[in-house]
Amino acid sequence: MARVSAPDFWEGLYATGNDGWDLGQASPPLVDVIERTPPPRGRVAVLGCGRGHDARLLAARGYDVVGYDFSAAAVTAAAEKSYPTTS
Repeated sequence: MARVSAPDFWEGLYATGNDGWDLGQASPPLVDVIERTPPPRGRVAVLGCGRGHDARLLAARGYDVVGYDFSAAAVTAAAEKSYPTTS
């Protein structure tokens, strides 16, 4: 049985590209809710944020967002997409 509560399980999936759930964009049901009936602005924790697509959508719509994930690689990728570096 997979140890889904172990960070190395998730690190392995992200490292090998076997994270087939990543759509490359925010979750369509979340987009629908935010566009049709947005909750009041406030603080939001995105658990299992992955590469941060949902977190970025929420932040762009004025929410104060923090993303959490077991995979440090996923969180790093999310941060890089959120805060591009300049050379």
